[in-house]
Amino acid sequence: MDIHHIGIVVSNIEALKAFIPLLPEWKVESEFSFMGEKLLFVQTHSLIIEFIEGDPTPYPFHIAYQVPNLETHMQTWKPPASYKPCGPFVLENGWKTVFYSHHEDYIEFIEAT
Repeated sequence: MDIHHIGIVVSNIEALKAFIPLLPEWKVESEFSFMGEKLLFVQTHSLIIEFIEGDPTPYPFHIAYQVPNLETHMQTWKPPASYKPCGPFVLENGWKTVFYSHHEDYIEFIEAT
């Protein structure tokens, strides 16, 4: 399983967007809202970072793993009992995703089309 992206919570996406053009080889891949949160995906080469506008205190970052088929993955992967699923969801850009949360952290699995 490969890492699809790393998610980082920031307090102000608009301020961050002004900074992106100053970074060589970084580009905005997509931007949209999901469940009331503003999301900004930026990419350089094979690295994708998701910036999430919000309070970074409860969940400051997460890792999203790329899976070839989200439905199959959800049927075969058995998370620890303390991890609770949220989803699956289809994002505006067509990606399918599911989150598994545990107290102060969560992991994400994503099928990017």
